[in-house]
Amino acid sequence: MHSAQLVTSLAIIGESFDQWQQIKELCEQSTDDSSGLAAGILSRRIEMDFGSFTVKYLILFIDQKFSYNIKPTFRYSMKQLMEEGIENILAKIGRKTIIRAQMKNKQDIRSTSP
Repeated sequence: MHSAQLVTSLAIIGESFDQWQQIKELCEQSTDDSSGLAAGILSRRIEMDFGSFTVKYLILFIDQKFSYNIKPTFRYSMKQLMEEGIENILAKIGRKTIIRAQMKNKQDIRSTSP
């Protein structure tokens, strides 16, 4: 799985839509309409003992004034992001995504073996 590309989703619940600007600056692509909802894509290269991986993050920003019923892979409040550090969280999510993909690939390989 060397230099594989993986994708994961991340929802960020913000206290106000103004907070989106901090995330938007990190994104390679983004969209917003000042309604309190926004989306962005960013990627990070994650180095692991067993290879180097590109993880793409689909980020959904939701102002807390909205009721929502979404189930992203990961969900954080803007407060958690600021306390832990955005880059630290992205690295943690990236590593989890890579490990899950590795485990899934090993299961798939074993299940197809005679």
